[in-house]
Amino acid sequence: MPLFMLGNVVGLCMIPLGLPGIWVQFAAALLVTIFAQHLGWFVTLLVLVLALGGELVDFVFGLLSFKTTNASKLAPWTALAGGFVFGFFGFIIPVPIWIIGPLIGSVIMSFIGTFAGAIFGEMLHQRELAPALRVGAGAAFARACGIASKLWIGFIIFCFSMAGLIWDVFRT
Repeated sequence: MPLFMLGNVVGLCMIPLGLPGIWVQFAAALLVTIFAQHLGWFVTLLVLVLALGGELVDFVFGLLSFKTTNASKLAPWTALAGGFVFGFFGFIIPVPIWIIGPLIGSVIMSFIGTFAGAIFGEMLHQRELAPALRVGAGAAFARACGIASKLWIGFIIFCFSMAGLIWDVFRT
């Protein structure tokens, strides 16, 4: 059970970094259900539905951002690539806080990369700065909203998982 709790906490900490933390939480729930026969299939399927919902909400935020700013079809792809590349370099750039520093740098740089990538993609398409800045700001805002919503859903998953585990342990 301590590994299950650790898996959930690690999953929650992964979400702000843009990593698949919700799926780590689901994997922890699935492993506890299969191997320890705790938690139960109802809670595990609920965690799966919530994880899928979190991914869907994140996708919809991004989609709405590019739709409302009238972005070109290239801007989402360059925003994705920019966020990934800048996030990677943010991890390498030394931030003077041990272990947590590179993670903070990665998160900050991934937002900058998403913004810059969307601007770059839109500039390739329209060659005008004002619409490109609007698309870049929308992409960065959508990324922030997507991460916030996934973090909230991850916290709900954590609460349901812990409640289901406590219920199962005290029931037996």
